[in-house]
Amino acid sequence: MTTAQLDPVGSLDCLGEATPVAVRPDTRVRDHYRRKTAAIVDRYGPGPRVHYHLGLFDRPHPPSGATAERVRAGIVAAQERMLERVAEVCEASRFFAGDLLDVGCGLGGGAIYWAERHPVQVTALTNVPEHAGVVASFAAEAELAGRIRPLVADVRELPSSLRFDAAVATESLCHIPRAETFQRVGAALRPGGVFAVEDVFLADPAWREPFDEYWRTRIGTVTEYERAAGRAGLVMDRNVNVTAPTTEFWVQSMAWAQARLSERAVPAEEEQRLVRSIRGHLRFFLGWRDNAYHARILRFRKMG
Repeated sequence: MTTAQLDPVGSLDCLGEATPVAVRPDTRVRDHYRRKTAAIVDRYGPGPRVHYHLGLFDRPHPPSGATAERVRAGIVAAQERMLERVAEVCEASRFFAGDLLDVGCGLGGGAIYWAERHPVQVTALTNVPEHAGVVASFAAEAELAGRIRPLVADVRELPSSLRFDAAVATESLCHIPRAETFQRVGAALRPGGVFAVEDVFLADPAWREPFDEYWRTRIGTVTEYERAAGRAGLVMDRNVNVTAPTTEFWVQSMAWAQARLSERAVPAEEEQRLVRSIRGHLRFFLGWRDNAYHARILRFRKMG
């Protein structure tokens, strides 16, 4: 997919009349990700599986001085190892079948990943209208258009008629109110269904503000998630800490930005963005190193 294709092209026409638009979207988060679309594809593309989340660097990674393309390939491979780990922890081979809800699907990389590996029909939920066409285009490129349905909606306004056998959220719940989200997902899950969550959690309150400001998040704690899930009838039965193998993600992200700056002349606006990225990701590397943040994979089950 080229950058030109990232502009909305008949944006929601591909979704049909059944696609609702959020009544009360979080415009701050929505607008942030709308602006970042081309940059996400540039760093983590070219597709069709484009991910925007941490990666697991539990294998050798590109050395210092590697090209931007080599670093990018290493990051993408690490992101897919994260999804492999989510699948392992949450027993996707057992529970991911039938109807799967991807909460905060980004550009659809996870939706495509799950559809390629499991017998699921994926509803790819996004609150960024422009992303619906991107997800649909990437799904078609992966020859999965018939199994991935982009849906533009705030998760809190998910139609009450929808039901799912499983749900997954990859670093998306940190952006949205957890209590309402767990209530809605819990209501949409069929009895015995699972909600697989990979997210970043706050361990040191002093580090809340820099994370929330940079990522437009509302970072929370595992305890908060567990309590919100419990009130929604979901029981947390898996909690796996993956902080250590994700620490290298920040190093490689900085390396990619530095390589991009070194390899070619970039417009002033892009240069400023890359420099801000390097500075911000250095700060998060230190937060990971000092255990101010934890990356974890949680599994919640709807009993019955």
